[in-house]
Order: sequence, then C-alpha cells, then structure tokens
Amino acid sequence: MPLGVVSVLWAQAGGVALAAAPLVATPSSTPPTSTTEGPVLAPPTSDEPGPAVSPAPNPPAAARKLPPPQQASLAVPAAPAQASAASPAAPEKRDRVGTSLKGALGGYYELLYAVPMYGGAISLSVGPFRGRRFTYLALSLEHGRTEQGLSVWGAHVGFSPEWALGALRLGFGVGGGFLSLSRITGQDPLARLSLLCVALHASVDIVTTAENSGAFFIDATLRADLYNAPVVWGPTVSLGYRADWGSKP
Repeated sequence: MPLGVVSVLWAQAGGVALAAAPLVATPSSTPPTSTTEGPVLAPPTSDEPGPAVSPAPNPPAAARKLPPPQQASLAVPAAPAQASAASPAAPEKRDRVGTSLKGALGGYYELLYAVPMYGGAISLSVGPFRGRRFTYLALSLEHGRTEQGLSVWGAHVGFSPEWALGALRLGFGVGGGFLSLSRITGQDPLARLSLLCVALHASVDIVTTAENSGAFFIDATLRADLYNAPVVWGPTVSLGYRADWGSKP
C-alpha cells in the first residue's frame, strides 16, 4: 500500500479516538473568588422544562416580625424616700383632766333696799376640770357693816362652773345664802335664809406658774340674793390664787 494512503488512514483513526475520548477537567490552581458556598444542583433528568419559580415576594409590613408588646406593669411605684422617712403622725391631743383649788380675799359692796353694806370677803372653791371647763363647789364668807355701823354677816354656798378662754375666765354661780344683820335695839340679830342666790363672775390670770400648774388672778363678781321680799345685790372684787393638778395634755 502506498505510504501516502497509510498516512491518511492513520490521521483519520487518531481523530476518531480523540473525539471519542472524554474530557477530563483539570483542577485549577486558582481558588474560587466567592466565599459563599451555595447548594450543588443536580442536572435535570428530563428534557421537559420545569415550572418557573418566581422569587418570594417581600412580606407586607403588617406581617413582619415585630417585637412583642410590653405589658403594662401593675406594680405600684415605690414611695419616695422622703415619704418613707417621714416622721409618724403626732398623737391626738387630749384634754387635760384634773382637780382645781382656788382661794381669794377681797371686798364687797351691797345694797339692802337703799341701805349700803360693805366689808371683806373670803372664798374657797374646789372641783374637777376637763380641758377648758372647770366645775367648782364654792363657799364664801362675808363680814361688814351698814352705813349706820350695824354688823353684817353673810355666807354663800353653791355650784359655780367656769370656762377658761386663755387668761380670761367666765362663769356663773347658783346656790343658797345666809344673812345676819344686827339691830339698833340690841336685840337678837335679824337672820334670813335664801335658797336663790345667783352670781356672774369674770377673772383674769395676772401671773401664771410653771407648766400651767396655777395662777394668781383678779376676780370680779356681781351677786344678787333673794331673802323673802328684799333683794341684796352688789359687786365683789378679790385677788386670789388657783392651783391645778392633773394629767398633761
């Protein structure tokens, strides 16, 4: 066989062999530029085209995941430090309760009909008190004379409440009395008993002792005594001292 024909046949056989040999991918020395490794997709096994996959739409704003709403706290806020450190409420103030004793010396002027009588008087009163209200059992004794020089004796006993308004005290008295008047003839004195003696009095504390335990006072009293038909009436002015014993307010 001529040499030229053999060369042609050899060339054709080598081309067929090259065409039939599979291509082998050689590893590349250059690393991939992407650092994200995605999933490896297998090649489709069928020639039929699959359904078109559309990209997932963005969810509406209402469907987006929002942080859970915070629940309103029902806890009562703590009181300020000043409130907790506040001093406790002051105890309720109570009325002072106790016993009062007072005595006084003074002078009086009275009228029996149109006959004036004047002299000295001494009084003593004792009783309980509560707060500003004082209740006394009062006893007084008077001795004087008439304008003509006749001797006069008198006495009173009764119930005498009074109310304290600071240094001022106002009160009244109700009780009985006794009157003895000498006669010009020298016979037995004229004596009368009264079951209705009334008085109004007011006093002012001029000097108060420590812790309101007592006070010196000036007292003015207007008295009227009913002795059968005649009425003996007139004022009395005295200076006295009052002592109070009792619980502190």
